[in-house]
Amino acid sequence: MLWLILILIIASVGSIGAFIDNYAADVIFKKNKPEAFKFASSFGYALLMIIAAVFFGIEHPGFWLIGVFTLAGFLDALGNIPYFQALKYQETTSITIIRQISPIFALTLGVLFLNQTISVMQLVAFFFVLSAAAVVLFASTGRRKNKFEPKTISTMLIAIFIWVVSDVVFVAGFVNAVDHEVFSSSTTAIWTALFWFALGKGALPFVLGFALKSWRTRLKRVWRDSGRQFALWATISNVIRVSLDCIWRFVITIAPLALLNVVGNVTRLLFTFGFGLALSVIWPIFGREKITKKAIMAHLIAVVLAVIGVILLQTNMLEIDL
Repeated sequence: MLWLILILIIASVGSIGAFIDNYAADVIFKKNKPEAFKFASSFGYALLMIIAAVFFGIEHPGFWLIGVFTLAGFLDALGNIPYFQALKYQETTSITIIRQISPIFALTLGVLFLNQTISVMQLVAFFFVLSAAAVVLFASTGRRKNKFEPKTISTMLIAIFIWVVSDVVFVAGFVNAVDHEVFSSSTTAIWTALFWFALGKGALPFVLGFALKSWRTRLKRVWRDSGRQFALWATISNVIRVSLDCIWRFVITIAPLALLNVVGNVTRLLFTFGFGLALSVIWPIFGREKITKKAIMAHLIAVVLAVIGVILLQTNMLEIDL
């Protein structure tokens, strides 16, 4: 049950973070090299994560594991480049819909590299949850004037694949460390892994910040024109990302990656739609959802299918535990 509660937290808070990313891309960066927002704020992210890790306690896991966890963070940051490119072409809800493909990557890589297995009942539950995403997908593509751009799909597929690979690398390193009793406690293990993950995630923007003159120029211009606004939203984004990364990196060490992806994505999709509707009324610059009977009906059906799938998953996991 713990994994489900944590996934719901990730989905709801992550939806807010997605709208902040969209706002940064559209308003602060005006769709001109918006990926620089994530990389500029990654320094603050790395600092917050490192402070948290040092506070809770870390150990030296050996240079091989340091390299594994650092690589996982580096890949996670790398995925933000195509992600923000996709935000230039499509809105937050559309991007969230495309992310529904990630469970397929997670299932394939989890079986191949993590020796994770899926039972028949879990596959049935998997089908129900994916059906929920499919209902929303067909309803959305049918009602949107702005269809999915090929560039959006291709860049998001690249981002999703990189993010899933990052998760697989992190889990592989963590499982290896636990199996060989590298750490003195599970708490120290997860925080040590997060410490090196954060360093890897902050290393890429540091390198690119010096390597790419166009990014430096764009960041200077944004800071000059909207310094306070940039600092505010970057701070909020960092707090959200640090919190979600801590929760997500813990959850993927206790449950199959594919199941977490499928449940997390469809719940995030539903939360994103709900937030989008609310923000469209309260704060249009954030949310631009059109309230139609078709869209609302599709999401209600999706909720029912998702709930059935989650119940089947939870029941199956309880049987396994017993």
